[in-house]
Amino acid sequence: MMGGFSSAADEREANDLDCNTAEAFERSEDCAFNWKASIDNEDFINNSQRVIRIRCACMRAVEGRARFGEPDWGGWLITPFSNYYNGTSYIDTGVVRLVDREVKLQNGFGAMVNSIASCTYDLEQDEVISVSVD
Repeated sequence: MMGGFSSAADEREANDLDCNTAEAFERSEDCAFNWKASIDNEDFINNSQRVIRIRCACMRAVEGRARFGEPDWGGWLITPFSNYYNGTSYIDTGVVRLVDREVKLQNGFGAMVNSIASCTYDLEQDEVISVSVD
């Protein structure tokens, strides 16, 4: 096998994913399912299968705090909670902090107000720790 792959099927799949070595292929698979295998926060956000679940949990937490109606997340082309912190803190601590700068929440007068929502998620407990809206 070329590149250290254990099977021809793994080598074909790695070529489809543009992984040129067995180590890169294994790391991309590990990172998708094991947050501790991520290199840094960006790697986790871009490759982990858990990010969608985290974003949904954060959205539900904000929706639960909304006092005057449903939040406006910006439509189907916008990814809620798409802002994240640089560095390796997510991997080091197991705590993910995401921010949404596009959400609009209704105030007591019925107007939609631009807001910033922050969400903290514990990867070990698999739950939202805190959420704040400014």
